[in-house]
Parts: sequence; structure tokens; C-alpha cells
Amino acid sequence: MKSPVNRVICWVFNTDLRNGHDGLALLAMKEAKFSVADLKCGQFVLFLNRRLNAMKIYTAGSGVFHHKNRDDRPYNFHALQLVPQFMKGAEINYDLALKTAVTGQFEKMYPGFSGQGTSKKA
Repeated sequence: MKSPVNRVICWVFNTDLRNGHDGLALLAMKEAKFSVADLKCGQFVLFLNRRLNAMKIYTAGSGVFHHKNRDDRPYNFHALQLVPQFMKGAEINYDLALKTAVTGQFEKMYPGFSGQGTSKKA
């Protein structure tokens, strides 16, 4: 049996990330008309702050993960869609999600792009 692919099914923007479980659940209902109680395994609700440089991810079973972009820049939205695929335990590997998203975009724009670095011969 194929395991479900982790994916973001609901986005909430301009979130005060000081909210805990209950506050995030209320925001999801108010802003997106979505009940976090309906989350199934592999589904996530993504909450982004106003500056788009920090997030919380609400998971099935009422788990909440927090991540802040190291360089304080806004997240790449293509990468955010992939973040759940790069979660391991309590760790979010945003850098790998970003690399995968950027490589995917280049592959669409430039067929044959491998994402592997090339070296120049002297």
C-alpha cells in the first residue's frame, strides 16, 4: 500500500505565531473555514507570520512545529509546499525543500537541467 504524501492542505497568512494549539485552531476555522480536527495523517495546516519569514505547521494529532528562516528573509512559496515532505521528527529541513523547489523550477524552464553542479575543464 502506498503511503500518503505529506502536503499542506490549508494556508493561513498574517498569523501571530505566539498562538498555541487552541489559538491556531481558532485561526484556521476563522480565516480558512477549516477545522484542524479534520486533518488526516500526512495533511498539514501552514501558518505564516506577516513578514513571511516564520511559520508554524499544525499536524494531525495536534502536533505543532515552529520554524524561522535563518536569514530572516521571506520563504519561497514553492519550497513551502514541499516542507512537509522534508520533516523528520521535530526537524523541518527548509533548506532541502528550497533546493528541491528551485531545482524543480529550473527543470521546468530548462529541460535537461540536472541540478548537479558542473565543472569547467581547464
